[in-house]
Amino acid sequence: MDIARLNVTDGSKPTLGYSGDPQLFNELSDLVGKPLPAAYIEFLHHHDGGAPEVDTFFPQGESDLDSSFGVSNFYSISKGTDESVFHALDAWKDILGEHLLPIAYDGGNNQIYLDLNDDIPSVWLWLHDEGEDEFEDEEADVQEEGDGEDDDEDGEYYYVVKIADSFEEFIDGLTIHPDCD
Repeated sequence: MDIARLNVTDGSKPTLGYSGDPQLFNELSDLVGKPLPAAYIEFLHHHDGGAPEVDTFFPQGESDLDSSFGVSNFYSISKGTDESVFHALDAWKDILGEHLLPIAYDGGNNQIYLDLNDDIPSVWLWLHDEGEDEFEDEEADVQEEGDGEDDDEDGEYYYVVKIADSFEEFIDGLTIHPDCD
């Protein structure tokens, strides 16, 4: 997993890795009810939140540029900010579900999360107001939640889309958007 290539920044300067109390990782693990993947902890030690320059990803099985998404920001392990994974978990746990950990979000505030229920935690995208027709490739793992109508607390439907089979695969799969080259 090549974390440095992402060029994660906080504004105009590179983000620092988390070097505070290691108990925060245990506290987060206790809150989500599952152990955190070592690769995710390693990532936070390199970049404690921030916006990656190398940010574009595709749902599994998709390659069409129209099906791409971008990471706007990774959540920080540090407490006391709206950009904290603790704040995100508190805000999203009832919507996402048990043992699902929000780790980042895209420009539409769609949540990128780890599914810690899997033996090897996978990475998923929670999409609100998106239809299954957004994904052209039949190989895409798109799951409609509920009946597709009025399923979240705001009366909107949502989908979950698998991005990667592991956190490492997710990080290694991030690319620079072709329009930004």
